[in-house]
Amino acid sequence: GRLIEQTGGGPLLAAGMAGRLIRAARADEGPAVFYIDNHLRPYTGKEVVRKGWRMQDRRVRPGTSDYYVHDEDGCPVFRMAVPSHDSLSAQLLPIANRLRAALGADERILLAFDRAGAHAEPLAALRDAGFEVVTYERKPYPAIEQAAFQLTTICGEVVGLHESRLRNLGDGRGRVRRIAIQPRQTRVYSG
Repeated sequence: GRLIEQTGGGPLLAAGMAGRLIRAARADEGPAVFYIDNHLRPYTGKEVVRKGWRMQDRRVRPGTSDYYVHDEDGCPVFRMAVPSHDSLSAQLLPIANRLRAALGADERILLAFDRAGAHAEPLAALRDAGFEVVTYERKPYPAIEQAAFQLTTICGEVVGLHESRLRNLGDGRGRVRRIAIQPRQTRVYSG
């Protein structure tokens, strides 16, 4: 109770903790890395609330959409609850701006997210606002010939790497760097 009294209430305490956790994610070298994902948290009460798509159930459910931000080590930094069920791509720039406000204008920030945020308009907006991003490319995408991949080691795993092409976002939004990583299958012999 004293902690709540000293900080001015629950929301201010949560905002203060989020700021501390964001600043703790600063990198010694390179950008501060954050992973962003969203899920619908179902509501099981008796009140009427907005419905949204819950992928785990593969159907629409009443509830709220939560947007989770984790640091590079997977530690939770903060969560935003949005009852309007905005898409992940619609929430990326507001989340990025919150991270920028906590870290300062000069800090490099890398955002990682899944295909749900990989739309041309938000990618261009993040790039233009000075954020770095890494995500999956949405289909359809052109196949890359096997010969174009060069063997390299990433995090102790041998993979094929290709990063010579730029991807056009279309409608005058410019280009983004395209990196393709191909896992190398190893044969395991028994016996």
